[in-house]
Amino acid sequence: MVDGDRANVVFCTDRALAYGDGVFETIALVNARPQHWARHFARLTEGATRLFLTCPTESVWLSDLDKLLAWGIPRPRAVLKLLLSRGSGRRGYAPDPSAIPTRIAQLTDWPVSPGRQAPFIAIECETPLGRNPALAGLKHLNRLEQVLGAREVALAGAHEGIMCDVEGNLIAGTRSNLFLVIVGQLWTPLLTHSGIAGVMRGVVLECATAWGIKVHEANLSATELAGCEALFFTNSILGIQPVHALHQKHGVRELDCALAEYLCERLRRENLVP
Repeated sequence: MVDGDRANVVFCTDRALAYGDGVFETIALVNARPQHWARHFARLTEGATRLFLTCPTESVWLSDLDKLLAWGIPRPRAVLKLLLSRGSGRRGYAPDPSAIPTRIAQLTDWPVSPGRQAPFIAIECETPLGRNPALAGLKHLNRLEQVLGAREVALAGAHEGIMCDVEGNLIAGTRSNLFLVIVGQLWTPLLTHSGIAGVMRGVVLECATAWGIKVHEANLSATELAGCEALFFTNSILGIQPVHALHQKHGVRELDCALAEYLCERLRRENLVP
C-alpha cells in the first residue's frame, strides 16, 4: 500500500529513491498481530523526529495494516514492513519544506530459515561500517554497507556476517544485532556511532537483566570476539539466532549455544519472539 491505497509504485522524484531519505520498520506479524508494536512505532517516530520527518499517527499505520490483512491470504506468520519517506521533492539534497511524506506498508511471506537443527554459520565481514552519531541507532533507508556485507555472506555460503566499524569495533550483523557470551555474561556493542538499536536487542537486554543475567553494553573488538564462548544474533524476524560455527581467516570455531537456546526458549514461552 502507498499512502493508504493499494499500489506498488512511487514517483521517481521520491526522496527515498534519490537519497534514501526516510526510515523503516520490519515487524513480525503473528496471527495477524504485529509483535512489539509499541516498540516499533516508538522507534519509527523517534527516527522521523531525528530526520525532521512528519510521521503519520499510529491509527493511520494500523488502518493500513487492517486493509492489508483484509486483502491478503490469512497466514500464521508474515513480515510487515513500514516505510516512511520524506516524499517527492525538487532536485538537490536540501529538503523541500512543502514535500508531503510518503508512507508504504508491505506484507510479505515469512522467510525460510535454516532451522534450529541445521548449523548456523557466521563469518567476519571485510566491509566496514561508517561512524556517524547523527544517524547511529536509526533504521534509516541508507543501507549500502549492509548490502555489501550481505553480499560477502552470500558468497561465503554462510547465514550471517559480523560487521565492524572503521576503527575495528564490533557493531552488528548485516541484518541483526550481535551478542557475545563471555564467562556466562552477555555483552553487546555500544551503538553510539554506528548500527541500529534493534527492537529485539532491547527485549533481550531488558529480559536478561530481569532474569538475573548480567548484561553489558561496551566497545568490543576482535579480542572479545576471540575470547567469547558463544555468540548470537537478534532481530524481529529471527528472534534469537545462536551461531554454531564462526568461520574466520585462521579457521573455524565451534561455539556453545546453550545460553542462547535458553533465552530463546524462555522468550518463546512468553510470546516475545515469533
